Amino acid sequence: MKSWPKPEWAWTLAWCALALAFPWSNSGMSIATGALSLAAIYSFIQGPIHESSGFRDKRVGIAGFALLSFVALSGFSSAWSDPMLALNDVRVKLPLAVAGMALLAAKNGSYLSRLSVERVLKCAVFSAGLSTACIVCLDLWDGQPFGGRSASRFISHIRFGLWWSALLPLASGVLNKYWGWSSVFFAVLAWTWTESISGLALGAVTSIWWLPILCATSSGNSAWKWPEMKALRRAAFIATGLGALLFSFLWWSLPNDHPHPNQVLESSQGGEPYFHNLDRRVTENGHFIWTNIAWGELAKGWSTRSETPFKEVQGRLIRFLSSKGLNKDKEGVAALTPDEIQAIVSGYPSVIEWKGLGWSRRWNRICFNWGPLVGWIYPL
Repeated sequence: MKSWPKPEWAWTLAWCALALAFPWSNSGMSIATGALSLAAIYSFIQGPIHESSGFRDKRVGIAGFALLSFVALSGFSSAWSDPMLALNDVRVKLPLAVAGMALLAAKNGSYLSRLSVERVLKCAVFSAGLSTACIVCLDLWDGQPFGGRSASRFISHIRFGLWWSALLPLASGVLNKYWGWSSVFFAVLAWTWTESISGLALGAVTSIWWLPILCATSSGNSAWKWPEMKALRRAAFIATGLGALLFSFLWWSLPNDHPHPNQVLESSQGGEPYFHNLDRRVTENGHFIWTNIAWGELAKGWSTRSETPFKEVQGRLIRFLSSKGLNKDKEGVAALTPDEIQAIVSGYPSVIEWKGLGWSRRWNRICFNWGPLVGWIYPL
């Protein structure tokens, strides 16, 4: 009688499916997660294998049991009020349940050989690299050669950036230098093109693992080994110091000054007194937003340029005028082009958001959102 195939084949196929689907589709990843659960069930049926590789630790099984218990408890707690709500709650948390099943199956050792791990990682790097190339090519095809957060068409730019950060140490440590450096190239391209700050930050942190390995393998030392704890501490200390300097530079580069009373005007050319809020530090493109505002002239001037109600656009209007260095009055509205009026109606709050290139838009948002916070923490 022919024996059943080893569970390693099921685990390899499931992990490869998950690695291929992750950068592309949430639904595809859900299907791959289902395949992972089937691999876990198949392993339970086959029982533990004596030739399994990797470390054996009962705490892995305890962690898996804890995850399964959490999902079950969450479902039962919702079942008292609404059974359908309980089913939906369990459905949302199914990936956690599958993770618990995988940990339980792995408590007696890993089912994946080194060759299988290499196959999974090659699938992950290939799929993520192809997804990155498609994002860039589709943006260029659509006439958007500078990317942005919305450029990540398949999954969120945050998840995509973090996925590359997680792949880099594994690809560098397990695969050869060509796969490793290809991962670095596509990871940096993905982080910069999609403006993934979280990906860049975590990639910089994990560089204390993957960069020494890549440098060692590239110099001809094929017998690499994972950096020792002493080397990791030294690299972490250096990376922390450099990160602190970079963070301090960015922090103090944010605008945090108050508007000066001598820099504001008293009234518009039409004679309306300007409104000023000297306690607001918010800026657009380096210009204060809450100064030199003639609300009456703004409303009248806007009504002559657009049929959109003034109340719907007044916040965006004063930000857009500030970004162009114009006063918020009748003359400022008259200085706007028809295209700029349409941009404001369409939802653009500043000329930088509308016409900015690459990271200039992201930096403008950071200055707008975080500049006042710096001033609040460190008042002048």
